Amino acid sequence: MLAQVASSYLSIRNSWDALPPVHDLVQTSGALHQCFFGAETAKPTRFASNLPAAQVFGVHWHTLQEDGTYAGPLERCPHAHTSHLIGWEEGWRSSHSAAYPPALCKYLAFLIFSAVPSLDATVAAPAAQSLDIPHPAEAFALTIAGCPTAAEVLILFDLLPKTRPHAKAGLAPGSAFFAGAVKGDAGVHPRPTTRQFPMAVQKLCQFIQAADAAHPFAAFVILRNVHSALHRDHNNSSLPNLLVPITAFEGDGVWIEDAASHEFRWHQGTLVAGTAHSFADGPIYLRARDLLHETMPWTGDRAIVLDRPKDAVGSTVLESFDPGTSRAFGQPMICRYEMGKKEFTDGFGLCSPGRWAPEAREMLASPEEAGHAKTIREILKDFVCDEIKDLRASAFKLATGKLEQSPFCAAALERVRKEIAAVLGGSPDILE
Repeated sequence: MLAQVASSYLSIRNSWDALPPVHDLVQTSGALHQCFFGAETAKPTRFASNLPAAQVFGVHWHTLQEDGTYAGPLERCPHAHTSHLIGWEEGWRSSHSAAYPPALCKYLAFLIFSAVPSLDATVAAPAAQSLDIPHPAEAFALTIAGCPTAAEVLILFDLLPKTRPHAKAGLAPGSAFFAGAVKGDAGVHPRPTTRQFPMAVQKLCQFIQAADAAHPFAAFVILRNVHSALHRDHNNSSLPNLLVPITAFEGDGVWIEDAASHEFRWHQGTLVAGTAHSFADGPIYLRARDLLHETMPWTGDRAIVLDRPKDAVGSTVLESFDPGTSRAFGQPMICRYEMGKKEFTDGFGLCSPGRWAPEAREMLASPEEAGHAKTIREILKDFVCDEIKDLRASAFKLATGKLEQSPFCAAALERVRKEIAAVLGGSPDILE
């Protein structure tokens, strides 16, 4: 486990950026404020670990704005601290805060003991119950009574991990937090943030419902200082999106295409009529798929929440996926791209061991499960070696797209299918 206590939010970024290999070796990382563990000041601290119990951190490395400044996920804590760590008062004021507070030490001990299987029943389980320390956003959400105010929603957003919005954000990308359902390779499923921050997401949903209780939605995004150029959202629903302001800012809200209006915009060489809608008149309803729209200029801090109708993400939401089902250790491999990062999928389902790094596969499997998988691997390895005489040449053909047909004949494939079926129990239904 690695840890770094920062004297400022800028030094959090600089300290970990000086260790780029850590990002590849240890995907699991989380940041917290030590004041949630009893410290007299915030003391922002980031941990990176591959310990089993640290999997709850998720993949939350810091994100940066376009100009390289720190964007999150850790913002300022919601507490009002009065203690000062600078100066001299019967000794240096910072001396008593140099060590971790006792509650944090106990939590770190729980994480460390989770790596010792023989201690699971005697140490890890009781510690997990008594030291179930929530993420700062979850802890703050628990303090909100009833529907949150706009100010409380803004605090939640500051505490939650950020990502860049979609590509249409243009020159002022700002920051965003997405939650709810999303369409992926495996169908419709909850975003990871929905599972990781259930209380915070619940409070944010209450805020949206308070704006219009009759407006159904399945997902939402909070956008802060995001400018969207003139466009349509072709993957959206025919139903309208609901836009609700969180902060007070000067300027109109959104320009929306309207044939009966007399405010014009150029779009692909054509003048398009539209109307500028202001948040001063209340929430804005936007048919984002059918109508051109863009963000109007503003001054100040602009934060809004935008929901997505249910049919924009599908009608059926799958149950939450338990990564432990794969019997692999830690999180799946992460694909990084310009707009952010997401978990790797290999096309064989969310439980596929191929989604994990080779050294992480089967680490959580029982001896019987590992032996079963090894038997099937041996059958497949022997089959491939028998059927393909030059594995190296065939691998190069496959990698370069020059393998024009399957190297395995139908009879050989049927033979290996029967061998695997015998290992699985030999039922006639297996081959159907």
